[in-house]
Amino acid sequence: MTQLRTLICLLAAAVTALAQPIEPEKLNTMIEALTRLGPEQVNANPRLKEALGKVLGATRGTPRFVQLVEQFKVADQNAGLLEVAAKNPTDESGVTAIRLVLSSGDTVALAAALSSKDVSAATKLIEALGNTGAKQLPALLLPLVPDTQRDANLRKQAVRALARTQDGATALLKLAREDKLPADVKFAASTELNAVRWPELKAEAAKLLPPPPGQGDKALPPVAELLAMKGDGKRGEEVFFRETVGCGKCHVVNGKGVDFGPALSEIGSKLPKDALLEAILDPSAGISFGFEAWSVETKAGEEFFGLIVSETGEDVSVKTVGGAVTKVKKVDLARRQQSKLSIMPAGLQQTMTTQELADLLAGPSAIAFVTGEVKLMLKNLKKWNRAERVPTPIVTMPAKSVLMPEPLGVVLVIAPWNYPIQLLLVPAAGAIAAGNAVVMKPSEVSSATSAVLARLVPKYMDTSAVTLVEGGVPETTSLLAERYDHIFYTGNGTVGRIVMTAAAKHLTPVTLELGGKSPVIVDASANLAVTARRIAWGKWLNAGQTCVAPDYVLVEERLREPLIAELGKAVDEFYGANPHTSESYGRIVSPRHFDRLRKLMGDGTVAVGGDTKEDERYIAPTVLVDVDTSSGLMTEEIFGPLLPIVTVKGVDDAISFITARPHPLALYVFAENKKVIDDVLARTTAGGVTVNGTLMHLTSPHLPFGGVGESGMGGYHGKAGVRLFQHMKPVLKRGTRLDPSLAYPPYTDRKAKIFRKVL
Repeated sequence: MTQLRTLICLLAAAVTALAQPIEPEKLNTMIEALTRLGPEQVNANPRLKEALGKVLGATRGTPRFVQLVEQFKVADQNAGLLEVAAKNPTDESGVTAIRLVLSSGDTVALAAALSSKDVSAATKLIEALGNTGAKQLPALLLPLVPDTQRDANLRKQAVRALARTQDGATALLKLAREDKLPADVKFAASTELNAVRWPELKAEAAKLLPPPPGQGDKALPPVAELLAMKGDGKRGEEVFFRETVGCGKCHVVNGKGVDFGPALSEIGSKLPKDALLEAILDPSAGISFGFEAWSVETKAGEEFFGLIVSETGEDVSVKTVGGAVTKVKKVDLARRQQSKLSIMPAGLQQTMTTQELADLLAGPSAIAFVTGEVKLMLKNLKKWNRAERVPTPIVTMPAKSVLMPEPLGVVLVIAPWNYPIQLLLVPAAGAIAAGNAVVMKPSEVSSATSAVLARLVPKYMDTSAVTLVEGGVPETTSLLAERYDHIFYTGNGTVGRIVMTAAAKHLTPVTLELGGKSPVIVDASANLAVTARRIAWGKWLNAGQTCVAPDYVLVEERLREPLIAELGKAVDEFYGANPHTSESYGRIVSPRHFDRLRKLMGDGTVAVGGDTKEDERYIAPTVLVDVDTSSGLMTEEIFGPLLPIVTVKGVDDAISFITARPHPLALYVFAENKKVIDDVLARTTAGGVTVNGTLMHLTSPHLPFGGVGESGMGGYHGKAGVRLFQHMKPVLKRGTRLDPSLAYPPYTDRKAKIFRKVL
């Protein structure tokens, strides 16, 4: 009761001025107080109900309005809910809003909105409806499809929404069967229905609405010939975002597209062409960890097919194609089942000519890794540099709390030679986006790249804020003697310690992206053929000179020889019988590094490869067995094309092997057994992890990349790469119109009791 009186007091000033617009600070106070009281107390008190009505009026059209309507079960708010749904058709707020309208049973307001002269708003409402998976979809949307008096784009959106549910897809096929499907929506219907997940409906769609002739009816050339075709990456980007192909509906490239499936900005520099082709031709053959599809049905008949992105004891959040997230209460669930099918539909090759497929496979270059990050930062620059509102304790009311991002000052970025553009410009871009001045130091080993950057940086960048310094150890030493506000270093641990020592003189914070021994665990449940291909790609990309390349493999003894055989097959497939002649295989960076690797090769027995050519600094893709675990091969970061295989008794033994050593920069586990995967993730520590793959965790700008322990400190990419170079300044702003006496002396027992109730 005391709490109720206290909170009512906080509301009092606002409620007495209900005829006046509510100021932002006062509005936040009212919402906080109403939320703490809860629906039961608010709905039982006329004064509080009046305050709630005022708050709803002030928040109309916003996600907060939807939250309040749902929380307090407020009736007769469908107009406001539809307004939110039309603004945010793919956001959780918009989807929740349209679901609340549907659950109210009042379809009159919805039907009126769908018939509105505002075609854009009506089209977005249809998009929101499609994201609900509701059983009412056919009844609401099917009449729109054959109505040629309505806007064509609106009716195409209705087709897309209907194809999301089995009943809707069935109804569309019935229209096609009865020749009632208008010509201007047939292509959209063909695209959507030929990609549905229900085999019988997909088969019927292929007969009734086949893919366009001239593409789907032509056989692809042999894979080797297709892979050898020259593609145009720029044209490939156009194909990627074309509606008929639809890749942009689920993937982001260079800041463009929908954040649903894996981000693909750097995919062309991370995956070979054959792996990209396999993903297009047979997407269900290898589904990335975390992107498994689920079929979710509610007791009300709603149907969702998508990703489970979060789960609590009460709710399951499902992300569907297009990026919409819907929260479903577990008590409302009728069924949920993991699908063996990828959300990415099979048959995409039928929407492209052979040349277009080659263009798509061309993919972005290594430079696209940088441009992708930059475009993402440009897109979000204002948002990421805006003050972030955070909750405010009621004891401080009236007040609001914010975190204000501010730049650190001057940042030094020191980059290595192995990816000289990416590893210099990506962290520099983050520092600049955060508002800092930057000093860039490229590696002297990649001297040609350094020279190009030295010419281009002053030409295209503001030299008062950005500078580039060339040189070797003396120049780097001189730079480290200066004072900075942050130092970002990528390289080995030895130099990392030197950098950290220099930074300590000025108490300068550092980010160290180092290396280490990145292990691979291969469980008995793993698909050995796929496992070997993905290990081989990650290991021998750039001739193994990648900081997150697999450094050694842990596998049961009975699986060692079969795995080696599959690794040998992968080498032949990727680089031919003689990798020395392959244009896809690199060379060792320097004679010193070559000599070191050749010496390390002697710490094991060659099972695959082993060929070397000193004059070309060539070392073949090499698999080693019977290695001494105390030798340099197993204690030093290899940074080359040597892959030791160590036998273990099982996963427990593999975990013990890893945890007895310094934390790795990356860890890879291959298994179909979910318990094994969960066990490895729970019992090991690493900078980053890819399950059933290698390197791929780097490709997501939403996953910070960095090490832990001896493999480094700090993480970057995307938003994390901006926040790394900022101080989030905490600010509490208090109003003066209300000044509760509870905080002031004298401190009585009564005040103490109130504080204990409120806090």
